[in-house]
Amino acid sequence: MEILNEILIVGRPIIKSKAFADCMQIRHHKNTTIAQHMINVTVTCLKISNFLESKGFKIDRKRLILASISHDLAMAHAKELYGFSGYFTTAFRHPIDSFKIAQEICDIHEKTSKAITRHMWPLCIVPPNCIEGWILTIADKYIAIQELFHKEKTYEIKKINFLKKPVTSD
Repeated sequence: MEILNEILIVGRPIIKSKAFADCMQIRHHKNTTIAQHMINVTVTCLKISNFLESKGFKIDRKRLILASISHDLAMAHAKELYGFSGYFTTAFRHPIDSFKIAQEICDIHEKTSKAITRHMWPLCIVPPNCIEGWILTIADKYIAIQELFHKEKTYEIKKINFLKKPVTSD
């Protein structure tokens, strides 16, 4: 299955949510939006997953997609949630709040919740405890560096144009 189609099918509840639509309006890492960042991370996670699966690793792709497409959902409301307490409070707290938002949208498995809540390792001291969590953590760091230091690099968000207008949860 093509990566973007797989993301759209598995991640549909998150992608169609108001929380994700809010993320389309907020700049992130200088050259992108929070929503685009989560899509970039998800595509990268699946590319890493494809490689690892070719080497015999077993990856729960559904859990990986749900974790990566929702790992920064709370960032759209960081000022409201954390006030002006700064980057470090946001960095430490947004994984837990992103999980809570994702849990309200769809059923989140424990493996998915741990991947979301631990993706800021090593800043947060508890490391991921499953391969999907490690993939998310690595992909998030890689994409953040790409977005900070290169011109906007996106994975065909134009194919997901229906996201440009705010949507509500079904």
